[in-house]
Amino acid sequence: MRARVISALLILIFIFSMSYILIFEQFNLENQADIEKNKQAADMVASNLDDIMSRYKSALQKLASLDEFKQERPTEITQTLHDFALAQPEASAFWIVKTNGTWVAQYPAATEANQTILDRDDLRESMKGQAFVGGPYIEQVSRKKVIIITEPYYQDGEVAGIIGMSIPLSELQKKLAKVKVDQFGYVALINREDGQVLSHPDLEQFRKDFRFEASPLYQEIKVAQTTNGYFENDSYDVQQNMHSFVTLKEAPWVVIIVQPLAEFNFQTNQHRGRNFTILITLMYFLVVIVHYLLMLRDNRNTKKSKQMEKLALVGELAAGIAHEIRNPLTSIKGFIQLIGEKKGQDIPAFYYETILEELDRIDQIVGEMVVLAKPVQEAKSEVNLYKVLQDTVNLIDYQASQQEVKLILKFEPELPTIQGVSDQLKQVFINLLKNAIEAIEKSGTVTIQARRQGDKVVVTVEDTGKGMSKEVIEKLGTPFFSNKDMGTGLGLMITYRIIQNHDGEVSVHSKVGIGTQFRVRFPVSRSAGKIL
Repeated sequence: MRARVISALLILIFIFSMSYILIFEQFNLENQADIEKNKQAADMVASNLDDIMSRYKSALQKLASLDEFKQERPTEITQTLHDFALAQPEASAFWIVKTNGTWVAQYPAATEANQTILDRDDLRESMKGQAFVGGPYIEQVSRKKVIIITEPYYQDGEVAGIIGMSIPLSELQKKLAKVKVDQFGYVALINREDGQVLSHPDLEQFRKDFRFEASPLYQEIKVAQTTNGYFENDSYDVQQNMHSFVTLKEAPWVVIIVQPLAEFNFQTNQHRGRNFTILITLMYFLVVIVHYLLMLRDNRNTKKSKQMEKLALVGELAAGIAHEIRNPLTSIKGFIQLIGEKKGQDIPAFYYETILEELDRIDQIVGEMVVLAKPVQEAKSEVNLYKVLQDTVNLIDYQASQQEVKLILKFEPELPTIQGVSDQLKQVFINLLKNAIEAIEKSGTVTIQARRQGDKVVVTVEDTGKGMSKEVIEKLGTPFFSNKDMGTGLGLMITYRIIQNHDGEVSVHSKVGIGTQFRVRFPVSRSAGKIL
């Protein structure tokens, strides 16, 4: 009897110890997850600010490329700045100044120019040919605190001056004030270069109490050169806080997510209490109905696994559908951007016709997704392969130019027609061309050739991209395999299926670092019609 009691106690102690270790490890993981949540919040805010600064810089770069700025024509510049201000309502001022400090134009016009303009950091950096974001500064006219963004402009390859804009600091403060961190947390923004506080819920008091050089943040950012991280308290705090910080890429600022340590610990203590409750419950069930619990656990895990598999499959299919619809959407976006760039000029009817065609194509793609599960037979007809490829190149050309990729289209004279479905073949070549363009990391070329070879029409799509290994080529076309970071593989799978339905063949030749060639063969139409 005593031996049984001792054995039971030993078993209980073993189970309790192992359970405690597992629960304690889970607690540590959840505690780390709470820290990661704040770090992700800081990263999200920093990314949003980076996007805003990048957008402003891009806008100034476009201005710097205009002839009136390069040739320093004040009247035209003032009108352009006026128009630009309408598109950037959050900005308070715009200007252009020469390298010698002479003002070319300002909007709105100031009563007097700043004679010490060359002493400012934003001008000195831009005079060196670098974009600059800094502040806060005191704006000359309104005397309000502003953020300065500048971009150099050039004459004969040399920096001739800079274009700048002012953003009221209050605009950034409003954006950051909208970010919520649990109940008592908040966001602060600090200039990492001089320690100035740009945004804080209690800004004036914080500026009085906070000393950048004396804070752990200074050690992390300036000394250790850390771009992101966290620490639990700071020397300036009366109340201990949890800090997560991220350094911006587009501006010399640091975003800090501040959360009272008491609130953070309360959340972790809730996890601890929950975990110990689970531990006690687990002990009870292990002692009373071990066998039943194991069976229940196995059943639950099986159901959960099946559910996760279903959810994963649904997600992958959704991603694949999005991949296919994104092709015509990219074309529509490109032509709309071209229409926007016309600014009052006559718009070619081809633009509108193409947009309508691509909208119809989206509708067709949604219907054609059923080919993955239940192929639909469509009536085939004589296909003008030249028109299919030319239309495809027209659709993709804008995307290619954006990525500095040149499309080269070559045809063999008197190329025969093939039997097929024109829209499905267009989808094939759109997928192949997009993959070829995306395989080119910088600039390069994509060559499309079509020629007759016996009783076949051979179309090759060859790029000068990064290439693929033999192992990757062998897996192409299989469901949910992709050589892209965010790819699903469904695009090539559908491409291969369409080629197969057209009695075609596809082969891939590639060398890492040199490029890739997709070669598609279709049987010549029996009527042997010619398209060129």
